[in-house]
Amino acid sequence: ALTAGAAPDTLASASTVPPPVPGFPIGWCIRAKPEAFADAKSAGFEYVELALQDVLSLSDADFGKLVARLQELHLTALSGYNAIPKEANLSLVGPTVDKKREEQHIRLLLIRAASLKLRYIILNSGGAWRVPDKFPREQAFTQLAEFSRHFADEADRAGIVVLIEPLRSSDTNMITTIAEALSLVETVNRPNFQMMVDYSFLRIQKDDLNGLLKVGS
Repeated sequence: ALTAGAAPDTLASASTVPPPVPGFPIGWCIRAKPEAFADAKSAGFEYVELALQDVLSLSDADFGKLVARLQELHLTALSGYNAIPKEANLSLVGPTVDKKREEQHIRLLLIRAASLKLRYIILNSGGAWRVPDKFPREQAFTQLAEFSRHFADEADRAGIVVLIEPLRSSDTNMITTIAEALSLVETVNRPNFQMMVDYSFLRIQKDDLNGLLKVGS
């Protein structure tokens, strides 16, 4: 037990990093900043999950430095989140969908994800699939499924799995439950398009835990 008011050195010596458990690495979801990588490494994390808005906004030269820093630290970037940041100003559903811009975004995203050797890309950019007022919800779902199918097909060529994440109702108005996310996975019907459940979001949404049983494998 730690003693209240103990000196920092005492606290540091009393804290130990548990040994790795094969098959269950412990990672840190962080902003993609070189200074954060050193913190992750020194803290003993086995991998990092990167904020893709930081990755996509970099020049080619600065992106190269980012990759080099990870390699220098021997730190694995396993996954990336926020595949379509709000800065991209890209709507996946609604009357203003732009297929050409979608294609350009996917191309850059996957080139950089492959350079980082990511295994997973988390599709959790709910603002990009917020259904506009008076726009048919069924049509919006179809649009999102079409994008997801194409994204998964392109990601498969790089050996990357795309993970859809059910979000909070404050983030978006579609794919906010496990059931909705499962419906999208089944509609897309690609082996590398799967689902990731954020436990905190599950609790905030008061989602049905029985929905996890229906997911199976």
